[in-house]
Amino acid sequence: MPAYLTESSNAAARNYALRVASDKKISYSISSNTDAILANWIDRIYEYTAKLINVSFAKVNSGADFVFSKETPDSKDLYKGDYIVNSQGLIRW
Repeated sequence: MPAYLTESSNAAARNYALRVASDKKISYSISSNTDAILANWIDRIYEYTAKLINVSFAKVNSGADFVFSKETPDSKDLYKGDYIVNSQGLIRW
C-alpha cells in the first residue's frame, strides 16, 4: 500500500481527499504534457473507481480538486520522489 495512505505524516493529504469527496463529486485535471495514452489510463481509472465507491469524477481544465502533474524526476532522487501527493490535491508523477 502506498505510504501516503498509511503514514501519520500524510494525514493532511488524506483529510483533503475526505473533505473534497464529502459531496461525492470530485474534479480532476491532467497536465498538458501528459500523452494521450496516459491521460486515457487516468480517465479509465476514475471511471472504474466511480463505479466501486459511488463517487462521481469530472475531468476539468482548471480549478480541479486533484491535479495530475507529469514531471521529469530529479535524477538524484529517482525512486523516493517518483510520486508526491500533497494536501492541496497535487498528484505529481
